[in-house]
Amino acid sequence: MRWPRDPGLVREALTLKRLGNNLVSAVGGREIHPVSLKIGGIYRAPSKEALASLLPELDRFRGRVQKMVAFVASLERPSLERESTLVCLCDPTRYAIDRGEIVSNQGLRLPPSAFEENFEEYQVDYSNALHSRIKGGGSYMVGPLARFSLSYDQLNPAARAMAKEFGLRPPLKDPFQSILVRALEIVHALEETVTEVKEYAEPLRPSAPYKAKAGTCYGVSEAPRGILYHSYTVNGRGQVERAKIVPPTAQNQARMEDDVRLLAPRIIKLGSGEARRLSEMAIRNYDPCISCATHFLRLDIRSA
Repeated sequence: MRWPRDPGLVREALTLKRLGNNLVSAVGGREIHPVSLKIGGIYRAPSKEALASLLPELDRFRGRVQKMVAFVASLERPSLERESTLVCLCDPTRYAIDRGEIVSNQGLRLPPSAFEENFEEYQVDYSNALHSRIKGGGSYMVGPLARFSLSYDQLNPAARAMAKEFGLRPPLKDPFQSILVRALEIVHALEETVTEVKEYAEPLRPSAPYKAKAGTCYGVSEAPRGILYHSYTVNGRGQVERAKIVPPTAQNQARMEDDVRLLAPRIIKLGSGEARRLSEMAIRNYDPCISCATHFLRLDIRSA
């Protein structure tokens, strides 16, 4: 992708980032890695006034976000149409973030508690990174393409209208379209944030009392990269005896490698610089975590 040198767009992006940081800080206590969450709720609920003060800037971006989507849609990018098992969290009432069932385009429909019965992590001999697969099946894809393809009807009307304007229809099969779907999800997030802020009422108390109880709990949420699975076993004293976390990057690991293999016939025809660039683009379609995104590739092309 070739990024145009447009200072105005850069300023818009930085302002939007600052607005996001202000929202997270108001709700979570600080901009990065919020600290306000606790068992039963949060330590301190944000005031209605603090959130309402962000509305003018939120409204301003609602009116200008189409320019951002148009810019992303204008970027030159390769294509890679292929079939893939898509997996995401689905809620019939909303674009799922923190609740719903685990659903796939192959007919899978599961509660979070059944995740480990249907998905497994495994090790390969050439990498320290865990890979994931469907038990009895192969790789799968989580993230924006899965959400768009399986939860399109739950997108905010403004985001759906822009999707139609820029020619996106579910299901999507090209991972290089992920960046455009991420832009549409920003539109969705802005619209939903404005609604939430306007309807927000301060709770009587920020958290509910609780008593430790032995048992195992399960949870799945949609992180930007895709579904994030957690499971904890706790004893009667509230001590965690077992914990398992499966992040989206690990779930996409095998699918990323599959995509690079599919691109191999194109890659070997390119010079080393362009071959590296295309390979990196294929990996970054999945927005892997920082260490994977910056130090992941050593390219060695050998002629037969």
